[in-house]
Amino acid sequence: CVPNAVSTTEKAAAFHRSTTIGYGHKSVGDHAQVHFFVENASTVSERDVMSARLMAGTSKSTRYVDFSKVGWHMPDEIYLSTTDFAYNEHCSVLMKDYARIVPMAVDAVRAAFPMTSDWTETKWLGATYKRALDAVRDLLPASVVTSYACTMSATGVREFLDKRDTSGNLEMKDISKKLRSACRSVLPTLLPEESRYVPNNAKLLPVGKKSMFASMGSNVISCDGWATMEKHTGLTPDEFIDRMIQERGHHMPPDRLAELQNFEIEIEIPFSIAREFGRHRMMTQLWGDPTLTAPFCVDKIWMDEELNSKHPKVLATALAHRDALMIARMRMTELKERLHKDAVPYACPLATMVPGVWKASLRELVHIVGLRTTPQAHPMCREFIQSLVHKIERQDPPSGRLLKAVCNFDDIPVGRPN
Repeated sequence: CVPNAVSTTEKAAAFHRSTTIGYGHKSVGDHAQVHFFVENASTVSERDVMSARLMAGTSKSTRYVDFSKVGWHMPDEIYLSTTDFAYNEHCSVLMKDYARIVPMAVDAVRAAFPMTSDWTETKWLGATYKRALDAVRDLLPASVVTSYACTMSATGVREFLDKRDTSGNLEMKDISKKLRSACRSVLPTLLPEESRYVPNNAKLLPVGKKSMFASMGSNVISCDGWATMEKHTGLTPDEFIDRMIQERGHHMPPDRLAELQNFEIEIEIPFSIAREFGRHRMMTQLWGDPTLTAPFCVDKIWMDEELNSKHPKVLATALAHRDALMIARMRMTELKERLHKDAVPYACPLATMVPGVWKASLRELVHIVGLRTTPQAHPMCREFIQSLVHKIERQDPPSGRLLKAVCNFDDIPVGRPN
């Protein structure tokens, strides 16, 4: 119960202006928490929002939700321009292809993985339906509208909005403006009315390749830290790893000393999978934007020769899926010279490859490897992480030995529902 709410608010505002905002004692703002929900925004903006490390977020799943009846975002950069018709036609065809191929994919997955005695009919129908959605989602344009929820402190909100207010992306600017207004209604004394940053329209990590389809890739650039660790602990790398493996056997968390061993990793994966990894708060990530000339990478169920040869429905769906992407590439080529550069990512299907850089400690990689290789993990995430573990082992055998101990290498049939 507050006797004089107006007086209290004024005092709080004066305190925050002088101490929290004015002086820079930001820890006070960590005690105030705000939850916000964004809807009818594109997956391009979702990736930007989810990349904020000072927050926790959850987004609408393209793996388990049918997007056949949702719309797509029209970037302000091309609104009412000579390009908007071609852009809308391109997105419309991608959405129609997705809606057309989803039932084909459902039949294909059920034909390839008939119900067995350890499944109930309800669970089998649900699991095969979701697996089909998962395998077809890469046809969705990155402009497809979605929704997401976030939780962060007042300090995190301020940092987040200050940077997005000056984004070169007009959709992100609009979202940030609306979020600032909404957040100020619950944090009137902690959140300034305007950003303190100047605009920065720099673009990072451009990529472009001539081949239409490609495989995921990674390159371990550097890893260091063993010398520092040995100096302070007296343990050799192998002795340290032996201890960590033994402790994990007793359900102990990875040793904090593992944070001294750091990796810089260049990667190239589909936009759909980049969204999965982008939610990790534990490592530093830098992502490039998809381009109209970058190659596609699709679910292995459509590329597996054995499944395609055994099951006609799988083959028919794989051909329809590939044809849809090939025709999309033709439209993207036509749009290449006409689209505004900031609108380009919105026209790319989620199958489009994007480049990125990870910086992560060994401790962070232990968590990510264990999480992303479980049987429930996305098949493409599992495949990518398993490959990365082998590459780390070749460059840094002690770290590779630990990561192999936590990595799930079980043979899971291609396309099998979870």
